[in-house]
Amino acid sequence: MYNVLKNLLVIVLFVSIQFLPFYGSAADRIYPASLHEEISDEGLLVNLVETGHSKKAFIPNDSVDINWYSRLDFNDSEWLVCENEPGGIGFDRDGDYASYISLDISGMRNTTCYIRIPFTISGDLLEALDYLVLRLRFDDGFVAYLNGRRVAAFNATSQPNWRSNAVQPHEASIFESYIISQHLDVLVPGENLLAIHGMNVDRSSPDFLILPQLIGRKSYKEYFESRLPIFDIRTDNGNGIGSATESSALFSTIGQNDDELKKISDPYEQTLSVRIVKENNSFEYPKSSYDFVTIAGDGSLQDQEILGLESNRWILHAPYSDKTLIRDALAGILARFMGKEFYQSRFCHLFVNEEYLGIYLFRKNITSAGMGISPLTPGDVSGDVLTGGYILELDRWRRDNGFVSDFAPLPNRYGEIVFRYFSPQLFVMPVEQQDYIKTYMHDFETAVSLTAFPASTEQTASLFNLSSFVDYFLLNEMSRNVYGYRANSCFIKDRDSIDPQLHIETLWDFHHAFGNNDQFGGSSVTGWTLPSLLSNDQVAQDSLQIPFWWKKLYDDPTFLKSVYERYQQLRLDYLDETDVNILFDSLYFEIVGPQVLNYERWPIIGQKIAPNSNVGITFVEDFDYLLVWFLDRLDWMDKAIEPFQTAIRAGSRGEVPDNFVVLQNFPNPFNARTVITVYVDKPAVLLISIYNVAGQLVKQTNISCTAGGIYRYVWDGLDQNQQTVADGVYYCRASRSGESRTIKMLVLK
Repeated sequence: MYNVLKNLLVIVLFVSIQFLPFYGSAADRIYPASLHEEISDEGLLVNLVETGHSKKAFIPNDSVDINWYSRLDFNDSEWLVCENEPGGIGFDRDGDYASYISLDISGMRNTTCYIRIPFTISGDLLEALDYLVLRLRFDDGFVAYLNGRRVAAFNATSQPNWRSNAVQPHEASIFESYIISQHLDVLVPGENLLAIHGMNVDRSSPDFLILPQLIGRKSYKEYFESRLPIFDIRTDNGNGIGSATESSALFSTIGQNDDELKKISDPYEQTLSVRIVKENNSFEYPKSSYDFVTIAGDGSLQDQEILGLESNRWILHAPYSDKTLIRDALAGILARFMGKEFYQSRFCHLFVNEEYLGIYLFRKNITSAGMGISPLTPGDVSGDVLTGGYILELDRWRRDNGFVSDFAPLPNRYGEIVFRYFSPQLFVMPVEQQDYIKTYMHDFETAVSLTAFPASTEQTASLFNLSSFVDYFLLNEMSRNVYGYRANSCFIKDRDSIDPQLHIETLWDFHHAFGNNDQFGGSSVTGWTLPSLLSNDQVAQDSLQIPFWWKKLYDDPTFLKSVYERYQQLRLDYLDETDVNILFDSLYFEIVGPQVLNYERWPIIGQKIAPNSNVGITFVEDFDYLLVWFLDRLDWMDKAIEPFQTAIRAGSRGEVPDNFVVLQNFPNPFNARTVITVYVDKPAVLLISIYNVAGQLVKQTNISCTAGGIYRYVWDGLDQNQQTVADGVYYCRASRSGESRTIKMLVLK
């Protein structure tokens, strides 16, 4: 019965009928040249002038009739002919442009070269076009004309002549695009003329190149079709969406999760009021992600159902450097295999203010409701309700709206660990809630620091959820996520009466994982990511650091054995080779058609986008690289994880802690109250005494420790007479049966 249910779940999640024949280890497996078919939807871009289009070229030694760039019937019979790919006209004494040149004009004795390119366009196609772009790889300058009208120029004077030269040097390193849609009206059905006046910077220049391409696009409104849902966002003011403040907008959807073709001109199925903001982008990619909330008429948050998902906080994630478009979706599916339903997502097309922005991954944003924990209101300041639920974030943007951990990263590591308030947000959190979650995280890290940390010890097991840390580890290891552990993490704490333990979850942003990263060993299918990051000298100097307790976890036999058992379960249940191939086939057939439209908008296939480790020439090559990489990664983990089963490792026990420890108070300095944490290995009565710098007793109290463990004393900055103490240095001495420990504290009002 179990296998029947499992197979049904696989069929429901991944509708696919194609199986790929993979057997054996990574070393034995033989991969065909292409694992998937070259299938694509019809795109909207049309090559009006391809790079290999027939051209005529002339290097003048005197003035030429201006009809050369305006009249189709101009006599160019004596001009040089350039035909076929690669299509460029020019020369390069160093050979750097050789792969682009079809017509070599190395005998050029002028700085000017005239080029004529007749082309034909049908009336039906011309009527369908609403976008026109001239793409040019050039060295050093040019002026371009369509049917005699000047439409684009660079490094050129306003009135060039037969002796004109480029204003300054310019290398032909990439194709550069010039949008000339405003000149569509100059095109006519039938024969047209693209003319280019190419200019070298001077006659002694060692290189020159003109390689043009003219591309039109059919109207999105009339011709855009896809089986993916379409989202259309219109901001109230019609302006773009910024990252500093939210924009009010209308959010409309076209199409649900069916297989019907959808058009942007189809009727909206729902229209919602939203507030939307652009996410920060550390790599400064031109394709941006967006966060938005759905709101009611009074501006309050309102739950809505969109594409079968229900929430009031949402994310439109923008895959850009991940040219398969699926890495985040893949990570979400793996997380769902682990029982985390929150990670559901949907592919969609996105339009903002009538501009097409490509394929996005739509999902719910992290909320208390989405993570299944209790909501916190500003009035929850005492008792059980104060204890949850909280969501903290460890991510790239660390300094704003957060607090610094009282524990540094590993020795000789750069920077500090900052936990950011995610929910509730800082501006609505009363000081009681801020103090509670700071103290809770301090206690968690204290418990880890005071023990050799088997994860099963009473002090740590009561504070953190082992299984969530195991799943976090496996998800980041299967994906070789080099930003895991030190970023892309959230910590969840529910009310004590429901679940007193700390849970960890991986945030999204796996587009630089699964072999798509040339930094920190991110492309390798071998090696554990966590110890690799811990020993990497570059990571040691990076601003993103790893909390110290990850090393203690990795050295803990209980944790490693739990990792082994969980991994074996996943391999048997969902990640055997057949299931992995079904999964990838389903993702491939969902995205392979629509990706054509995405890459017409973002023509980056075949280009290295940092930090790409592999650059496929086609979408299919990029996709197959990911599939092969993931299968090989699992093969490696199958063998490398075997020692985790017994999990007795050199140095795994760590250092035995002192049997009586007083940690530095937290926070320190403080102005209202501070927490003094004491660890004892056996029952005791502790005498806590606080002295000023003159040695005078300020405050004294007893703590009854009924068993070994961690105990806290909160000092509110008051003396024995309940009077506020003055600013300055104070000493806390904790004593038990002949032993004492002392720390120094600082009060700053």
